[in-house]
Amino acid sequence: MNLVFLSNANAVHLKEWTEYFQHRLGHHCTVLTIPKQTMPYDGVEVIDIGNRFSGSKLAWPLLVPKIRQVLQRKNADLLIAYRVVSYGFLASLVGFRPLVMAAQGGDLVWPPDDKFGQFTARRSCRSGDYFNAWAGNIKDELIKYGA
Repeated sequence: MNLVFLSNANAVHLKEWTEYFQHRLGHHCTVLTIPKQTMPYDGVEVIDIGNRFSGSKLAWPLLVPKIRQVLQRKNADLLIAYRVVSYGFLASLVGFRPLVMAAQGGDLVWPPDDKFGQFTARRSCRSGDYFNAWAGNIKDELIKYGA
């Protein structure tokens, strides 16, 4: 399968996950990252999709055409957004299916009363086809926001 991950390429869990899928399971993995990659990957293609405006999440919708172009060029079978409130929201704007939302951490939205975080979590959860929660409390929050 051609797996495309939309995430921060400097996340160690993402590196381990993609290298495992690529080398142990035989999938082709591509990582689309907004911040510049600083951590080397073994055999996994990393594509910097950031631009001079992408430091602000409010400008992330400008990245949608580039992401769609890469998904098409890579003949992606699956898009995996690692971090629901940020990359999941961006993936929800892309409209690619099937879409996996991968959630990790102590809270889905932090601080809990963050209205923009709640909005992006709701949009992301309603757009996902599959969900990966690394803890029971995160599973409950995914369901709360519409998974």
